[in-house]
Amino acid sequence: MIGYKTPNIIDNAIHITYSFADANGVVTTPSDDLKTAVQNALSEWSTTGVPENWVFDPAPPGYDGDIQILPSSDNQKSGGCAGYSEAVGRLYYSPAFTSAVTSVKTQVLAHEIGHLWGMQDAGTSPPTPTIMNNPSNVSCTSPNAPTTTVLSTDRHVAAGCIKQARSQSNSQYSSGTNFHYYGTCYDIYETYMLYSWNSEIEAWRELGRNSILVGTTCPY
Repeated sequence: MIGYKTPNIIDNAIHITYSFADANGVVTTPSDDLKTAVQNALSEWSTTGVPENWVFDPAPPGYDGDIQILPSSDNQKSGGCAGYSEAVGRLYYSPAFTSAVTSVKTQVLAHEIGHLWGMQDAGTSPPTPTIMNNPSNVSCTSPNAPTTTVLSTDRHVAAGCIKQARSQSNSQYSSGTNFHYYGTCYDIYETYMLYSWNSEIEAWRELGRNSILVGTTCPY
C-alpha cells in the first residue's frame, strides 16, 4: 500500500509522509488548490479516525514522501482522473483533474486514499454508503457518486482490511499464496507490508512483489 517504503513509527504512531512532485517525479511545490485538496482529504480520514494510530505528515522539504502525489498524462496511471499505485507509492492525477474544483479534488483524493488502506472500489451502487463508491458517469470535474466524503464506516472497513493482512502467517506469504480480494479489501500483501519490521521477511517480500500486485486505477 505504501509502495517500496515503510512508514516510520514515532511516539507509538505510524507516521506516513506525503510529498508533491512534477511529472518527472522531482519534488516540487504544489499549487495552493492541490495542496488544500490533499490536506482536506487527509483531514477527512483523520477526523473520521484512520485505522490504527496513523498520522499523515508532509515530507521534509526536498524529500520524497511515503506517498508521492504527481501529475500524469498516462490514463493507465491516472484512470483519466486520479489513481493510486501501490507498486510505487504514487498517487497520479490527470490534466482533467486539475480542472476540477477543490471540493471535487478532495472527494477524488479521499477515495484514492482508501486504496492505501487496502479498500477496493465499491461500484456505482454499493449496498452500504462508502467513499469507495464509483461515479456513474465518466467525468473528473463533476463525478456523479452518492457518497462524497469519508464515513465512519469506512474507517471500520479499512481497519478490517488491515486486520486481515496482519493475520496472515509468514509461511503463507513465503509460499507465494495470493491474498487478493478479501471481501471489501484487496491486495492484502501490500497491507501486511506496513506491519512487518523483520529484515528477512522484507527480503523475500521484495523478491515476490511484482508477481502479486494488483492495480488500483479506478473510474474516477
